[in-house]
Amino acid sequence: MSVHPSSLDLVIQDGHIVVDSLAADPHNATAHFQLAVCQTGYHADELLLPCHVTDRHLTHTLLNHLDVTPGVRVTGNLQFPATPAQPISLRVTAIDVLDAPPVLDPATEKELATPAPPPRGLRLVPSPR
Repeated sequence: MSVHPSSLDLVIQDGHIVVDSLAADPHNATAHFQLAVCQTGYHADELLLPCHVTDRHLTHTLLNHLDVTPGVRVTGNLQFPATPAQPISLRVTAIDVLDAPPVLDPATEKELATPAPPPRGLRLVPSPR
């Protein structure tokens, strides 16, 4: 008999938040987003990891203070589905802002300018209780 855990204790993953996937409940108490992860640098190898945030302070910061989709390091617990129809997801406990992406010309996809990066080490974490 094998035992499958319902979650892993800690997962740290670098990627960027897919802005179009960012959504919150009507009271902005929780948020859901997709984290685009690519270990090889090839777009075809990109993985979209469903993530959810349940801390109100972290949700507020995520929804109101990340205007662009910077590189982020997301920390949380990997949640395994109860049924095969449900996806694996990451319950987010912290988000570290790594860097801001370059601004691209939509016609040529060449870099126009690099925006000023956010402060290094900016860490979005739940408020102490």
